[in-house]
Amino acid sequence: SQSLKKKSWKLESSINSICWSKNDRYIATGNSNGSIIVFNTVMCQSNKPWLKPSNSTTTGVSSLITSLQYSPKDGSNLGSAYDDGTVILWDTNRGTPRCMFSEHVAPCVSIALSPINLM
Repeated sequence: SQSLKKKSWKLESSINSICWSKNDRYIATGNSNGSIIVFNTVMCQSNKPWLKPSNSTTTGVSSLITSLQYSPKDGSNLGSAYDDGTVILWDTNRGTPRCMFSEHVAPCVSIALSPINLM
């Protein structure tokens, strides 16, 4: 019908990555300022932006988000990859990291979460 169904939310930076949750209720955006915002499409609400925790090995390095993926196994897990090599698995119910890996020395450009295991 080429008609507007829903209007997007106003963001303070550009979106680099976007993904839908398993049940299509949430859209997560990875933004150029390093924040993740999760939008509830049913309630038309969003969370406060989540930022990557400070890490002495990544100080002064850009934290641009390059990839996001919801876990196909557990819809409350959201994986994020960063251009400084960091990978974080987020608990979307709490908005906190479940685990963080910062051993990569090169940018991480994509992420894939297991359809079988929780992490």
